[in-house]
Amino acid sequence: MANYFKTGEIQGSTTAAQLPDIPFGFQAWLMSRSDNAGSVYLGGSSVSKADGTTDTTTGLELTKSTLILLQGPGNLSSYYRICDNAGDDLTYMVDG
Repeated sequence: MANYFKTGEIQGSTTAAQLPDIPFGFQAWLMSRSDNAGSVYLGGSSVSKADGTTDTTTGLELTKSTLILLQGPGNLSSYYRICDNAGDDLTYMVDG
């Protein structure tokens, strides 16, 4: 059972960028902001945006206000993101 929660915001990036070093115990929640102009894509270190071609790097697309759950234990730094726009941010909540 978690004994604390951490919350925060992660600035968007138009190039593949690693999420911050934030460990979590049981669960972590990532949500794309409701005021984002575009999408955020989550994946591995070579994550890319959807472009209508078959590939192995396109990230999981998070449109405005999309919430996903990550099961732990883990660390947000295991994931990378790339965004349509530099202002397309994520918020997070992790358990300790």
